[in-house]
Amino acid sequence: PDNLSIIDIPLDPNTTEQIMPGSGNGASGKASFLYLETAVAHTLEGKFQGIVNAPIAKSCWKAAGYSYPGQTEVLAQKAKIERFGMLFVGRSPYTGWTLRTLLATTHIPLNHVSQTLTPQLMSLKLDLLIN
Repeated sequence: PDNLSIIDIPLDPNTTEQIMPGSGNGASGKASFLYLETAVAHTLEGKFQGIVNAPIAKSCWKAAGYSYPGQTEVLAQKAKIERFGMLFVGRSPYTGWTLRTLLATTHIPLNHVSQTLTPQLMSLKLDLLIN
């Protein structure tokens, strides 16, 4: 991008747990959640055009007291969106062809996927992707 902004959000000075890179705990979960919340707030206020996020450690979010299954659900709730999905986008550097893939399920155990997939769910997700 021509104009990329990176903001530094300071850690909570009152935290009693130390954050160690590569090792998760409640303090790192709280920081991770705060970073996402701040990015969403700035985007909804029109200060940012979008968010690029990284994987999170759900166990650290839980240790910090957050019960969301993942970032997708946080984004949907903060934006007050009822129809949402997790979208992957890729573009061929050779042809310019773009691939868009919307996951039918998110944040559920693999052994629950076959019970969760229904024609109705697939129709809802395809409608979201296309429309």
